[in-house]
Amino acid sequence: MARERSTLSGRRDQWTEADEACRAAGGTLVLVRGGPGEGKTTLLESLAESWRGDDETTVCYITVDPATGTPQMIDSLLDAARQQLESSWHAVLLDALATATRIRADLEKTPHASALPLVHELARVFGVAAEQGRTVIVVDDADRGDGATGSLISLLAQRLRAVGCTVVVSTGSGPRATAGETRLTPFADKIIDLRPLDEQEFDALLKRWCAAHGRTRLDPTVPEALRAALGPLSGNPATILSTLDDLLAWGRLVLIDQHFCLSPLDEPISLPESHHLVRAVGGRPPPPPPPPPGAPGGAAAGGGGRAPRTPPRPPPPPPRGGGAGGPRPHDTERLAVLLALQDEVSVDELPMLTAAAAISLDGAGRGLDSLVEDGILEIGERGRLRFAVPALTAALRRRSGAERARALHTALARQMLAKLERNGQVDRTRLATHLVHIGESLDGEAAAIRVLIEEADRMSSADPEVAAAWYKAALRQLSDDDDRWPPLLEELLRLRASLGQYDELTKDLGLLVPALIAGSNQDDQAKPLRRTLLVAVGLCWLTTLLQDEQSAQVQEPARLFKALTGGAVFDAELQEFAAAVRCGRFDEAADRFNALFSGDADREAEPQDLPELPEVLMLLHAASGDADTFQRAWSLWRDRAQHPVDHAPDRLREAGAMTDHATALEIVLGDGYRLPSRGSVLYYQEILRSFRTGEWDAALSAARRMEAELSPQRRTPARFLARAVAAEICASRGEHRRAEEWLQDTPRHLAGGHVLSWARLGVAYRAGDPDEALRVARAEYEQLRDGGGSPAGLEHLLHRLVALHHREGHEQAAAELFDELVALDERLRSETSSAAVLMARAQLRGSAEPAARALEIARRRADVPQLAVLHMLLAELAEDPKAPLHEAHAIARRLGWTELRYAAQDLMRRRGIAPPRTRSKQQLISSTESRIVRLVSDGYTNRQIAMAIQVSEKTVESRLTRLFARTGCRSRVELATASLEGRLAEKTAVS
Repeated sequence: MARERSTLSGRRDQWTEADEACRAAGGTLVLVRGGPGEGKTTLLESLAESWRGDDETTVCYITVDPATGTPQMIDSLLDAARQQLESSWHAVLLDALATATRIRADLEKTPHASALPLVHELARVFGVAAEQGRTVIVVDDADRGDGATGSLISLLAQRLRAVGCTVVVSTGSGPRATAGETRLTPFADKIIDLRPLDEQEFDALLKRWCAAHGRTRLDPTVPEALRAALGPLSGNPATILSTLDDLLAWGRLVLIDQHFCLSPLDEPISLPESHHLVRAVGGRPPPPPPPPPGAPGGAAAGGGGRAPRTPPRPPPPPPRGGGAGGPRPHDTERLAVLLALQDEVSVDELPMLTAAAAISLDGAGRGLDSLVEDGILEIGERGRLRFAVPALTAALRRRSGAERARALHTALARQMLAKLERNGQVDRTRLATHLVHIGESLDGEAAAIRVLIEEADRMSSADPEVAAAWYKAALRQLSDDDDRWPPLLEELLRLRASLGQYDELTKDLGLLVPALIAGSNQDDQAKPLRRTLLVAVGLCWLTTLLQDEQSAQVQEPARLFKALTGGAVFDAELQEFAAAVRCGRFDEAADRFNALFSGDADREAEPQDLPELPEVLMLLHAASGDADTFQRAWSLWRDRAQHPVDHAPDRLREAGAMTDHATALEIVLGDGYRLPSRGSVLYYQEILRSFRTGEWDAALSAARRMEAELSPQRRTPARFLARAVAAEICASRGEHRRAEEWLQDTPRHLAGGHVLSWARLGVAYRAGDPDEALRVARAEYEQLRDGGGSPAGLEHLLHRLVALHHREGHEQAAAELFDELVALDERLRSETSSAAVLMARAQLRGSAEPAARALEIARRRADVPQLAVLHMLLAELAEDPKAPLHEAHAIARRLGWTELRYAAQDLMRRRGIAPPRTRSKQQLISSTESRIVRLVSDGYTNRQIAMAIQVSEKTVESRLTRLFARTGCRSRVELATASLEGRLAEKTAVS
């Protein structure tokens, strides 16, 4: 039979290919090749199970064990022959079996002399079996045996094939082919190379894993993180499954909203200790899996937050010796850990590194060659070394432990500092990196502090995150009376704010305030500088409070304010100021701030490029108030703003109405403000935008990531508002249990409470008791109306009350509430309040004209859910409802909005309208392009888009040009419209 090679990527296709080859008439040799974990055993076991179901087929399955080698393999063949003899007696079979058994007794004494006779007799045995029916011999993991076993397998496979047996042999792949595999390849009738899983198979494998763990699903961020961490092993089935199991065992996968989410998000994914790469490097058995913290996944389903995670202690240092791939010098494991602890290392730096780690240079060289030869390490440009699999780096770092890593960084830093003192050349950037990891163990060494400050100054523009870490390390080394304290702290806070690292900023204050207080009281001449620092700290703290990151912890900022102003004790007043900001009472917060610092005589020292905190607070207050108050504050701010005010005021008013502090600060503070790097306010902004633009799956994913990141104790307003939006999506999709879980444990009163009441009304109404739902919601509305809070945003709740009372036939209540909605619109005069009045008027009076006007506002605002509702409303009111009805159905289908889709289908049936045809295929765009399109839809300029996604303005222009060419759009408006109508779709992983 002519030899045929197959390089299929699909496991099902490979199964079919192997099965067809093995069912061919006559003797057949099939060679299955693949690396560790690529599914050879799973494939062969599945084939063998299928063949055993055929009564006329005899299957002998052998797994080569390196510990027992050839004897165990021969014994398995002899056992299969005895079973064949029991089922069908044959004289030749009996004779050959007796002879083979006798030779087997001499095999261990005279292996070379016994091998050929034994192969001959075994061929006689199975030749008889092949004459009586199809006989299949499966030899799994043939490459795990020694050279003698491999040679015997090669001889045996050829002889069994010659006597009519089907022989299937699995072996490894790659540069280190065994002698047995080399001998088998020329004789194989079929060679099947197992390639990595493709995207569809990857997704299917994840779904099967989820099905085995309670029929849950993975949040889309988990497959993305897996692919990035596993790199070239992201198509390796065993690696994928074992890594998921390991994440679950360590409490890294938490169950939220019926989805497994990764937590913490910023902690890298590690290969499990049992993985062949980790064992090959370290050579020690894996530790037992740690117990999961609490219930499977570590958290309750629904919006329940993240369970506290206590990771197991790092395993003990590895013993000397080799791993699964054969003996390795102890220096190989130490070298691998050494390289894993460095961000980037070149071959030329190995002598210095090995000297600091007490590794012999010869041993390191041999270890390096071995790691490169095995594909564990790669050598890139300029001799840079990196691990091929990022998750292996994380596993080695986890294995080393914090103390071992700190000791290594300390040794390297001291070595480099000593060389620097001798006027030698050192990589100062790498030295600064080592110093950051050391902490305070250098005890204020002048050279170390100088390197940290100089390198931070150099990197502050190129890499502000690294520069901030270096400034902080330098500040922790400085003495309390060092005059470098204030300017360095001011620069550190500026960098933290520019990166959106408000949580880190608050922690920095807690660490550094005691020393700053001691130093700030030393010299009255430093008072102007202290005033400058006060304003910088105050503005940073304000943004921190608005981001609600650790906002309840105001003791350290209070001490800092007192130290910098020299004022009296005012802890209680500062506590009240923080509480007012946190609860959204910005007018009260502005008054309290002015009262606190009204006696400061150094206001002229305030830097002109920073806004007054009370002005910021008053503008935020006005954004959620009536139209006249807002217009006055906006005009004043626009005249005094130090940055161009490009945004229309409607966007600020909408942000204020929805308690979206992140968007409000983006508009008020301009390009100097950065979104928070984490926290509920960031997620709430993302969820609101995704909800409005119709990306509901993305909104739910963001809500789950928020819950995975935040501890249950972080009961921030933005977190509950984000949960409310998630509940609204689930309720709209008919998933009432999920919606109710999102609203569990939400408080009745908080800033932005109208959003919670709006969502609670929608969930409760759909749950089946509309009268009770309307009664409770109206009581909540009246409490919000009469409570003295901000009126903006109440139009959403009011309109829902009007619409649902009208649906239930409560016309008097609907009319009363409509009058209140009109009065509210007269106060607010905003786009959202005007649209709410127009929609309610169309519903109550059955008029299409106000609905059409509301539709124009929804298009201008790119509000996809409202567009769907208005299309449906127009379809109910129009004489020819086909076009709006099809549009409503298409949007509802894209959003998964089952309630609206069923309503549209019902109206089609009643009006005799054919269902819409499937639209043309969507244009797929990347995640970055999708974000650019969203920002274009929000009215961002190219410069603002570049700042938002942290690329150059030219890159934005180039991407927009390509988008116009691919989509056929001729303007930014057409591009936004194409996204709005669902003609653009982001390439995403299946969750």
